[in-house]
Amino acid sequence: MRLLLDTSIPQGATEALVAAGHDVACVSALPKGAASTDAKVLEHAARQGRILVTRDQQLGEHELLLGHEHRLLRVGNFKLADQAAAILQALAEHGAEMERGAVVTVEPGHVKVRPFTEGS
Repeated sequence: MRLLLDTSIPQGATEALVAAGHDVACVSALPKGAASTDAKVLEHAARQGRILVTRDQQLGEHELLLGHEHRLLRVGNFKLADQAAAILQALAEHGAEMERGAVVTVEPGHVKVRPFTEGS
C-alpha cells in the first residue's frame, strides 16, 4: 500500500512497513516537513493516493475531513514497541476500506472505521 507517515510515527514502525513491502513516504520529506499544515499533509496524501498514518488524534476529527474523501489511519496509545504491529494489522484488516476512503482509528483492543460517504 502507498503510505504517508506523519512525523509522529517512530522510525522502527517506518522500517517495519518498508520491510513488509509498503511504498512509504514521510511527511518530514515534504518541502516544509514537520511544519506542514494539516491541510497540506492531507492534500499531499490525497494527491499521491496515499494513506496518511498518524498518531495525531485530533486529525481525524479535523474540520478538513468533513465532506472530503481521505485515507487516514490514526494510531492510538500503543507502547512504542507495539506500534508497528498495530499499524501492520490495521492495514491488513482495513487497508481496502482506507484505499476506498475511510478514517480508521486503532487503539489497544478497539478499532473504529468511518467510511467516507458523500456529504459526511
